[in-house]
Amino acid sequence: ARLAADAIALVAPQATERGVALRQDGVTDLSARGQARAVTQILVNLIGNATRFSPAGENVVVTLSADDMARVTVADQGPGVADADRERIFERFEQA
Repeated sequence: ARLAADAIALVAPQATERGVALRQDGVTDLSARGQARAVTQILVNLIGNATRFSPAGENVVVTLSADDMARVTVADQGPGVADADRERIFERFEQA
């Protein structure tokens, strides 16, 4: 949960500049095993993309949850990923 808050703080200046609000919802005590630096980078990338493609005045919501594993969902009001790009965007160095 702390890493999500850290990632939000890193993207906050960009969000403010674009007029997009960032919000963290869900559980406040969420823990998982992994490399903190890598998790933070992944979250910054996801939140940054959501911020970049969200219309001004909209929200980017980072929701934390847990059932059998820790989950982080980043939701925005952007246009989404085109069907043709959905498979390749997960390849290294790809952008759409």
